[in-house]
Amino acid sequence: MKQPPYPTDDARWAALVARDVDADGAFCYAVKTTGVFCRPSCASRLPRRENVSFFADTGAARAAGYRPCKRCRPEGLPRELDIVNRACAVLDAHRQDRFTLAQLSDAVHVSPFHLQRLFKRVVGVSPRQYQAAQRGAALRDALQSGAAVTRAAVDAGFNSPSRLYESVPRELGMSPSAFRRKGAGLKIDYATADTRLGVVLVAATS
Repeated sequence: MKQPPYPTDDARWAALVARDVDADGAFCYAVKTTGVFCRPSCASRLPRRENVSFFADTGAARAAGYRPCKRCRPEGLPRELDIVNRACAVLDAHRQDRFTLAQLSDAVHVSPFHLQRLFKRVVGVSPRQYQAAQRGAALRDALQSGAAVTRAAVDAGFNSPSRLYESVPRELGMSPSAFRRKGAGLKIDYATADTRLGVVLVAATS
């Protein structure tokens, strides 16, 4: 049986002392002398060990009579999710801009290294890949609704024809104009194969 990431009070105390952001959401701690409970990464003054109690979640801390810390707001989104949400909101609001990692990290007030690592861990792709995928999705929606290729490209955030035709065929599997025609007239080669997971089909346009 897999052990939780912080299985003992000693492990939780070590995370608290280190203000380990990775521990946020795994447990919370309460301080008997103040009557509040906090995230492990809370920047408040480190309490004495004998005054600390650990809880699996914020509900258990509340049930024990503690109130949430106003500084770290332990009942809100975990800090790491809040950072990623803010980064996604910036990228979504500026689809036509090409944000560098440094610019994006400045916008959400964390280091570029921390943002890149955190974003990939939470979303599964880098910020650049996320923005490209969002542009591709917006382009597909616009083309499927019948918009002209140029108008759809501009609205989706592609600010030059060369950039559109360089990157889009990988995502659409065909040119934007062919996608707008719903692939009419395209030749599609395909093959199937039996695998341990079932039948797999692979297709490619010529």
